[in-house]
Amino acid sequence: MFITGVIGYQTYKHNGFESREITAMNPIVKTMSLEKDLLKIANVENNCAIPISKKSIFNNCVQDHRGNVKYALLGDSKASALFPGLLKNSSSNRWMFIGNFAPVISDSIVYKHLKQTSELAIDFVAKNKNIEVVVLTTAVRNLFQLPANSDQSIEALPSSLNYEVAFDGLKNTVEKFTKYGKKIVITVDNPTLPNPRDCLDRTTAIPLINNIFNKYKNSNCNLSYTKHLELSKQYLTLLLKLKELYPFLEIYDPAYILCDIKNDLCPSFRNNNFLYSYSDHISNYSNNLIGKEVISLIENIQYKRIYSTK
Repeated sequence: MFITGVIGYQTYKHNGFESREITAMNPIVKTMSLEKDLLKIANVENNCAIPISKKSIFNNCVQDHRGNVKYALLGDSKASALFPGLLKNSSSNRWMFIGNFAPVISDSIVYKHLKQTSELAIDFVAKNKNIEVVVLTTAVRNLFQLPANSDQSIEALPSSLNYEVAFDGLKNTVEKFTKYGKKIVITVDNPTLPNPRDCLDRTTAIPLINNIFNKYKNSNCNLSYTKHLELSKQYLTLLLKLKELYPFLEIYDPAYILCDIKNDLCPSFRNNNFLYSYSDHISNYSNNLIGKEVISLIENIQYKRIYSTK
């Protein structure tokens, strides 16, 4: 009742809410969107040239129907979140996407449940003479097989004992694509933050109300860049070791898009746009920005990349 009274008084005092100003102060909720059903995206067809008898084991096996498919994206749901941005920003060379799995080749029991899908997709793309570039995108939690609750945080990564099997599995994949003459790009996983709906920060024209609601903010919605690097150290070390073994391997890190590195902050939104959609998967706003960068990298256009394990 007290809050209702305050709102009523303040609304009267300010001659109603200053809707335009307040809207400008809050992230635009619609930018949280991400199309999970890739077949609803323009120009996408339910085909990736894998025989129908084997295609059913994949959650996604799609490509751009406009033809000239030369780029392949392989990975899990993080790859699925990136795919619309790649599709949107492609020009003459088109994309296919096969998922959802960690793109590793391994006999380890750690990846037993992924072995059939990952190795079939990798073998098919490696032998596909039309594919020139392969992009590998997977969640840290999937690569290292972290506990199920790691969609909110990768706090379990520093203590993970799966470094060697993860390194060997990814190394085997890079080795196979190298054997078949593919150019390979690995995208670095994004910071792991809570579901963006848990990070909605509504600002009103009433300071008192703002102070009340700010007490209940989710402190995990802003992750420091330093903390992100600390948690990701095993993973980033793995990628750097791969880069040392395969100098031609390209590693793209979207951190400078998703983090304010200068101010040591990885937030949930940027420029009044949500960076993430569901869980810690990038939104359409983010995949558009990242998609442009990845394609620029592939096409050897100069791009900016910040990559460090500190």
